[in-house]
Amino acid sequence: MTSSVADSGRQPLYFVHPLVDLLMMGGLSIFLLGAFVLFDFQQAALRLTFALSIVCNYPHFAATSQRLYGSAEARAQYPYTTYGAPLLVLGGVAAALLSPGFVAPAFVKMFLIWSPFHFSAQTIGLTVLYGRRAGISLDGWPRRLLTLWVFGSFIAAQALGESVLGPQTFYGVQYPMLGIPLWVGNYCLVAMYAAMGGFLAWGLWWSISERRILPWILLVPAVAQLCWFVLGARTPGFRELVPMFHSLQYILVAFVMQLKLRSELAVHESGRHFSAGREALKWFGLAVLLGYFLFEATPIIFSAWTGIEYGLALAVFIAAVQIHHFFVDGVIWKLRDPRVRSPLLADLGGIVRSSARAPAIAPAPVSAVGG
Repeated sequence: MTSSVADSGRQPLYFVHPLVDLLMMGGLSIFLLGAFVLFDFQQAALRLTFALSIVCNYPHFAATSQRLYGSAEARAQYPYTTYGAPLLVLGGVAAALLSPGFVAPAFVKMFLIWSPFHFSAQTIGLTVLYGRRAGISLDGWPRRLLTLWVFGSFIAAQALGESVLGPQTFYGVQYPMLGIPLWVGNYCLVAMYAAMGGFLAWGLWWSISERRILPWILLVPAVAQLCWFVLGARTPGFRELVPMFHSLQYILVAFVMQLKLRSELAVHESGRHFSAGREALKWFGLAVLLGYFLFEATPIIFSAWTGIEYGLALAVFIAAVQIHHFFVDGVIWKLRDPRVRSPLLADLGGIVRSSARAPAIAPAPVSAVGG
């Protein structure tokens, strides 16, 4: 069992602030599950779903495209993902639209299974990232137990959900269920809770041996996912908000990384004044517009142009955008890449302070640049 401690004072633990990180990393979902259990918020949650999708869910997908396609360096670094993933996904879209009774259900089913798997991978990544920020390297048995806990919640929830025999519908596209025996899901739950207990026991052991309490933020993403997939899976209204909770986690990390990269570019290359507020509005505004175009406008335009049923177009394009997102996310957030790891260890306060201290570089005279 390995849990090395490495220079915990080198970077701040939180991206913004303990309360902000707590809420966006899953604390909000944990608190809301308690509220949903005590009170009936189902109708209010359903009314909010569309608005939350516009300002949270859709932008989180658009932020991935901004990060990859908005940077020549990123496109050069990931050429196969940049150019191959869209072609692969578009091929799936064409096949699904041409075969609504066979390929489309399989396309939707693949997205619906891949989505919670992707959630789980992000949960692991966030926990490891906060571990690095705290100077804790999650290796060996702690990492294995965490992985079994997090992916166990996904597998158990998937197995229990797949115990239904009848087909389900996603925006008009009927897709099959696997008919997994109920006992399989229950055994998966037992294994998941055993792994969770093992990880918590390691956390207690670590706290005693290191004589400091394991940072609570390391537990928040995994506990939040437990609420999403297991504890709140049958809570009406709450489960519809799970994509929003996942998106909040992503947006916080992508936002801070974007500001870090833009501040470095402004200071070290152009010398222009960097405004964190202006950059944030620009980044988020573009993400909202791009997300709305991908999820709402594109199916409407495509359906009107081709005559294909809107429900089919909507289901296929929703699946396609998210599958592309899964492909891209799988390569652009690798912590072993120093070009990714360094910005991910930044914090909002440090970015603003370093930008304020950076001297402005005066523009060159016109004659000096051949004007």
